Amino acid sequence: IFDLYEEGNGILKISNILTERKRLTASGKIRWDAGGVLRILDNATYKGYICYNKSGSNNYLEQKRVVNRDKSTYEYHKGDWEPIVSEEQFDRVQRLKDSKSKITVVHDGKVIAAANQKLSSCIWTNKLRCSCGSSFRRNKFHTNKAGVKTFCFLCYNQLRFGKKSKRIEAGVDAEGYCDVPCITEWKMEMMADAFIDQIWNEKKNALLTLADEVTAYYKEDSKAHAENNAEFIDGQIEKLKKKKKNVIDMFAEGEITKEEFSDSRASYDAEIKALEEQKKDIQEQQEKYSRSLDDLSKISKALTEITDFSNEEYKHKFLSKFITSIVPEEDKFYWNYRLTDSKEVSVPIEVSGRKKNPTIIIDSDEKEASDEDASDIHNNEIVHYSILETENNAKSTTHEEMLHRLLSAKESNFETI
Repeated sequence: IFDLYEEGNGILKISNILTERKRLTASGKIRWDAGGVLRILDNATYKGYICYNKSGSNNYLEQKRVVNRDKSTYEYHKGDWEPIVSEEQFDRVQRLKDSKSKITVVHDGKVIAAANQKLSSCIWTNKLRCSCGSSFRRNKFHTNKAGVKTFCFLCYNQLRFGKKSKRIEAGVDAEGYCDVPCITEWKMEMMADAFIDQIWNEKKNALLTLADEVTAYYKEDSKAHAENNAEFIDGQIEKLKKKKKNVIDMFAEGEITKEEFSDSRASYDAEIKALEEQKKDIQEQQEKYSRSLDDLSKISKALTEITDFSNEEYKHKFLSKFITSIVPEEDKFYWNYRLTDSKEVSVPIEVSGRKKNPTIIIDSDEKEASDEDASDIHNNEIVHYSILETENNAKSTTHEEMLHRLLSAKESNFETI
């Protein structure tokens, strides 16, 4: 079972394989189910250990059994029997399972519910993380007359235990719960467009400028290096020509024989020819190197120019790669991202208004992402990033058109009101 899981088989597929092979369960049955396979993969007994603190009583009087889902609190003690699988393999399987697990409900810093499942096809359910620690579920929000559906995102903690305000009204414990309102999908899409324009485009232009400067530097450096080599070779050639002239003079004066003269002249001619070929190769290599740098600069510019974020699928793939999480808190969304191997950066984005008349505000002062309360690590210096209707009778517009209007306003140094 452990081998099958490491080979990439899922829990259900493993149970089907065992059933097909007619392997017996602990109860002597041939029929396997996913739950039984999962219990085996989680059972430290198979690696030779006893696990404690997996469950406990809720209190002395009721003695209700409560499952402890916080694996960090489990206690393992070495048993005196021979293990079936090695500790290394068992630990590898646990890491593999954890990488496929998605935390859905967190209360008071503890994982209440988690599910082994594939990442959702919706980027926002994968990236949204509530300030209480839970993930979000995508729900149908509205269906218009044309049958087009819109969606929103709800905190799993609220779905399971209710809002913090409602719990306070009911007089029950409200610690560790939240009041984060449902988040409409159109807000996420508009913030994504604003994020790309404000964060990516600025960094892209800076990278292009840096690429041009690096290209220019290496072109000049390689050119100077090639010129120095060429000058050195020219000096060597001149020395050989002088030696050749001296040999001719010595032969004319009768100081050397004809055979000695022929051998010396042939030797100098061969050395001069070799140096001339070397000089020619250096010049050709310099030309190729310069063309390669020019081509590299053109390719980098072309790649950035063809980056078309109007394609929603491409835009989501780009965001999935660099966005680590999006945390809604009060009236802001903290977009945490990492463009390189550097530290994670957090950018607060605020969106207000209706879909046809929204306002987006991005904090211009980027901060390193922190596990602390996001409101404690960000100041209030903001750049207004407004997308507003300018006419009362304006037609319905998409967020792409409104973003284009904003970009035009920025280019003309005109603030849209």
